[in-house]
Amino acid sequence: MISYFFIPANNQNFLSKKSIINSSEFIIDFEDSINDEDLILFLKNLDIYKLAKDTWVRIVNPIHSKNSNKDLLIKKLLESGYTNFIVPKIRSVEERNLIFKKFNSLKLKTQNIKFILLIENPLALLNLYDICNSRQVHGVGAGSHDYCAEMKMEHTLDNIFLLRISILNVAKALKIQAIDFASMDIRIESDFKNECLEAKSKGFDAKFIIHPWQLNIFNKINFYTNENINFARKVDRYIKKIGGIDKFKITTIDGRIIEKLHLPEILNILKNDKF
Repeated sequence: MISYFFIPANNQNFLSKKSIINSSEFIIDFEDSINDEDLILFLKNLDIYKLAKDTWVRIVNPIHSKNSNKDLLIKKLLESGYTNFIVPKIRSVEERNLIFKKFNSLKLKTQNIKFILLIENPLALLNLYDICNSRQVHGVGAGSHDYCAEMKMEHTLDNIFLLRISILNVAKALKIQAIDFASMDIRIESDFKNECLEAKSKGFDAKFIIHPWQLNIFNKINFYTNENINFARKVDRYIKKIGGIDKFKITTIDGRIIEKLHLPEILNILKNDKF
């Protein structure tokens, strides 16, 4: 499970320290943290701090925003070489197509643009599969707080279960990343740790992180127990002994029946760098 750490585009302190912040991926946020009139002004920060061109950028949704600078921001981001974008508040396939068309018309010929879509409203949830069914969609994330606000519901794990499990199923079906919601809680370490472990147990590939306190906890979590790791090593040794995965047939190891379909999940444990 990997982390996506949000950095507001106007936060020069975080931008200057990006190289020493230990997150798998970064999201430069031009949506929630930036006043409309400052969109272009804070675009300069990306150049000042020499951010990698594959850094993710959360834009203002160009369909819903009335800001006259929204298209200019997209144009300048593409001209600067950025290729990975997070689109908030999307609602329908028609909106997605309009946004993708805008990007594709402005991009440089050699650019391969990728998107992560945020599901933040009930209409997007109803249109989820069709919205995500595009070669340009790299992942889909749960914007649970906006979703709950629009639904006028309290933000609890029970209330956002349908949102999260729907995102998981669609992401797995389309073989794209499933990214769990950003927590607003920065008080109790055990609660946040359990939230991350619960997301991993459900099958999420990544977690949105909005605060250094959360990132520090996330990076210390061992998502696999010693029992998980030792079992994965036994399976790996067995595969090598029989001459590779191609020769693998259903077998029993430590009292567990293992089929070939189980191997990717088991062997992925050995790629984890936290043990």
